[in-house]
Amino acid sequence: MLAEPSQESLTTLLSALSERQRRVLSLRYGLQGGAPLSLRQAGKRLGITGERVRVIEAGTIARLRYQDELTRWATQPLVDALTEAGGVARFEEVMEALRRRALPHHQPSEGLVRFLHRLDQRVVRVRVGRGEVWALRACPVGAVQAIEALCISTLRESRAGLSLDRLTNMLVERLPSPRLDGAFVAGVVRVCPGVVVTKDGWCFCGRARHKLVQLMQVLRQAGTPLHVRDIKERLNQRLEEPSTAQAVHEFLRKETQVFVRVAPGTFALREWGSEAHRPSP
Repeated sequence: MLAEPSQESLTTLLSALSERQRRVLSLRYGLQGGAPLSLRQAGKRLGITGERVRVIEAGTIARLRYQDELTRWATQPLVDALTEAGGVARFEEVMEALRRRALPHHQPSEGLVRFLHRLDQRVVRVRVGRGEVWALRACPVGAVQAIEALCISTLRESRAGLSLDRLTNMLVERLPSPRLDGAFVAGVVRVCPGVVVTKDGWCFCGRARHKLVQLMQVLRQAGTPLHVRDIKERLNQRLEEPSTAQAVHEFLRKETQVFVRVAPGTFALREWGSEAHRPSP
């Protein structure tokens, strides 16, 4: 559980700081409740400049890192969450994993998790596409861009979806040595901005990706199978270029790994299972 060990060790860590240092960290990361503040906002609260807040924060973070044993105790849940995800994950996925581990009455805030990230040098931020993800420094983070590029090209070659397991095995075989851990490669696939991974483990890429994601969201939001006409109307509210019912029908019929026809003109998500494939009366 994240709650008790992290909170106790965090309190111990902060107790060695001056009142001003604790105040700066609390305001910047919302450690005592409330939203994290910008440098300028925190400086205004403290009656100092934003630059002075930055200097105090940087010096305090550096000082806390020297308390290696306590720091590792406080930040271990963050490292565990990333390890569980294969060594790399989006921030939202890290938060979800940490909240699953935490006690119901003591859920970690985003500010606290970002503070733990600043403390622990075992965790780094890696650029993937136009975004950033978190990864364990011990992982081969230098290979992330190579995995992303090979993942995109492999999916485009397939001209269809591939299961996550099969795609991972193909990437591990195709990537140059040394041989990479499959869990890490699968983790990178999940965070690639050009790839969508369905709940039942199918990966897709290409021009149709955006439309595929929107169709999945339409059905998930409905929570029940829908006729093509209804799907088309809801889909066109999301897309800049409207689609015809015929085009939507052809797309749904082709992507059999994701969608399943449960009645003439009516489709459901395959991830729902056989019971959910039945249209509502």
